[in-house]
Amino acid sequence: MKLNRFDDAFAAFDKATQLNPQWPDAWANRGNALFALKRYDDAIASMKKALEIDPNHVNANNLLQQIRRQLGRYGDDDPKEKGKKSKEKGKK
Repeated sequence: MKLNRFDDAFAAFDKATQLNPQWPDAWANRGNALFALKRYDDAIASMKKALEIDPNHVNANNLLQQIRRQLGRYGDDDPKEKGKKSKEKGKK
């Protein structure tokens, strides 16, 4: 991806996820290519898949947080949102 051939990178990592759907690095790299292509929702989905396979995947977690910060939104699996929801439940 260093040559800015993100379409090619996406195609390669997409194929890798088809060949080995349990390989979290392929999902994370697929998401990274999608992020570079500004396909943010697809990138988030790829990162979530990588984290579903390996919840401690550092690159997938970091990029997921970066995408969310850039978009100004947070998901249910974001620790900040979980904390807010827990506090809100306690107030009711």
